[in-house]
Amino acid sequence: MATVLSATPGLLKIANLAATETFLAQIAAALPAQRQAQLLTQLKLLVDAGVPGGERLKILEALAAGTPVITTTIGVEGFRLRHGEHCTAADGAELFSAAIVDAIRLPKSAEVQAAVGRARVLAEYDWSGLATKMDDVWQEATAKPPSKGATR
Repeated sequence: MATVLSATPGLLKIANLAATETFLAQIAAALPAQRQAQLLTQLKLLVDAGVPGGERLKILEALAAGTPVITTTIGVEGFRLRHGEHCTAADGAELFSAAIVDAIRLPKSAEVQAAVGRARVLAEYDWSGLATKMDDVWQEATAKPPSKGATR
């Protein structure tokens, strides 16, 4: 039986099929940010159905916390994350549930993937890194004199 913070009936079935103790959760966006962060650090696995919108940021937050992530190809769309390297992206009920069972049964493999994902997220999405990149863009934009014939 799985130890559960909160989960849909489908996730509970999958966890029970894996016959192991783990944490599964769906983290509500309505929770205060500090509580969300606390839950992400307690998770052994984040399962995200890849619903478009702000909920997808949980993927980056989970990886930043070193939590393995299973999502869909839509869930990682637009992020600089690669399936099998930084997270697991599986489409369709069978592949998605098999990915969850694999992550539960082979936690070391999922943890290695999460560590690589964490490094990618910290390198690409950390605020200090983003601020530096943005500053570089502004410096470059303001350093070049306008070319002849350019209009504003």
